[in-house]
Amino acid sequence: MTAADPANPYGWVLPWPDAHRSLRRGAGALIVLVDGAPALYLERGGSLSLLSDDAAALERGLMALRERIARHGRRSFRIESIDGQPALRSALSPLLKRLGITFDHRGFVIERTV
Repeated sequence: MTAADPANPYGWVLPWPDAHRSLRRGAGALIVLVDGAPALYLERGGSLSLLSDDAAALERGLMALRERIARHGRRSFRIESIDGQPALRSALSPLLKRLGITFDHRGFVIERTV
């Protein structure tokens, strides 16, 4: 769901996780909830933040993010950084590749399907 969506309680009614106070409910930002808890936060500029330490929740969240962008995105989306480091050097890189998310020299690309 979009981070600025009024139906999104995180950052509006419920607090962000303590480690992620700098994240904002900005236009174009997405937050991925897994079982009602925030798992991923994606900024419009291509920066992904992990909000969960649960590997299964992160995998489910990434699959949901890929599906949402593929079906409902206006365009393809590139993830250039994950938790402040280049996406291709992230510990999450093998999982993204295993999920079939393509990559180029700048990061991971989630393709929009028609």
